[in-house]
Amino acid sequence: MSLLKQLFLAICLFLVVAFTGSFISGVESSREQLLGQLRSHAQDAATALGLSMTPHVDDPAMIELMVSSIFDSGYFATIRVVRIPGDEVIVERRTTTTSDKVPSWFVDLVHLEPQGGDALIMRGWEQAARVEVLSHPQFALAKLWDSAVGSLLWLLLCGVVSAILGGWLLRTQLRPLDNMVQQAQAITRREFLTLPRVPRTPELKRVVLAMNQMVEKLKQLFAEEAARSEKLREEAYQDTLTGLAN
Repeated sequence: MSLLKQLFLAICLFLVVAFTGSFISGVESSREQLLGQLRSHAQDAATALGLSMTPHVDDPAMIELMVSSIFDSGYFATIRVVRIPGDEVIVERRTTTTSDKVPSWFVDLVHLEPQGGDALIMRGWEQAARVEVLSHPQFALAKLWDSAVGSLLWLLLCGVVSAILGGWLLRTQLRPLDNMVQQAQAITRREFLTLPRVPRTPELKRVVLAMNQMVEKLKQLFAEEAARSEKLREEAYQDTLTGLAN
């Protein structure tokens, strides 16, 4: 495997590890934030119901009407009013609706559980009932799924662009190595080529400068040897005094 392919695979592996960690961290952060919002949503609904039901604590019909209005206007898994003492259920609304938009495997993976809240309904200074509210994670799951898909697509786009730019940069930086191979092959043909463009990378710059210096030195040596051979040929086949051939 060539050095270019090895470096390119190393860059791709690094990008996969970095983007995977970033994706998991982003999803987990969004999950914790949504859990806090679900918990706050349930507690706010329970507190509001508890305060609004206080004047109607002995009117089950009004309590049921208020529970239904809140239940139908928000994302709740369960809302129930329990009498104190005795834990007798006065009103209870429950739903098991799930979002068709979110895959089941994603629901099992993020494990976004419903969050609850409660509040007391007072009759003067006496505790008359308790409101228990459980938020449904349907909306949060849909939002988390959209966020995860968006983050994944964005990270994939960044990964592809980074891989393309990294491959182009590697090919550009390693191009002097191919030029030096051509230099070495040219020397075997008694051709002496020098690289006019010196790379900016310090390591490759030193190698290219050394290669150019070696080529110039070899060119000088070959020129000297050629001149010496020509001189010896003239001395062997030509008379030094008359200039005529021996």
